[in-house]
Amino acid sequence: MQARGATILVVEDDTRVRLVTEMMLESLGHDVLSAEDGPQAISLFESSERPIDLLLSDVILPRGVNGRQLAEEILSRGPETKLLMVSGYAREELIATRALDPAAPFLSKPYLVAALSRLIARELGQTVAA
Repeated sequence: MQARGATILVVEDDTRVRLVTEMMLESLGHDVLSAEDGPQAISLFESSERPIDLLLSDVILPRGVNGRQLAEEILSRGPETKLLMVSGYAREELIATRALDPAAPFLSKPYLVAALSRLIARELGQTVAA
């Protein structure tokens, strides 16, 4: 796949983190949809007129649907959608509590735009300039 702007669904309950992430992704040339929780994300996914290339979700979310459950739900509806999970908690802790699938691509918060860009490109099968 050649490099291109992707449509990314960002799910983050912290408004400031969500806005900064949106700005990072838009600066990289991606189209961004955003939600503050799982139910809102599922609704956006279902109503989107364009396919969602990547779900970028916080692992710990409010309102009864955590990031792992959200990812399972989104991938059951759109198996071609790629995944990137993020959290301020340690990956090992999230795996131990079963909040994170050990196979899920993961990025620790806070993250830099370069790290975010590399992981998104990797998940979408794109190449990134060094």
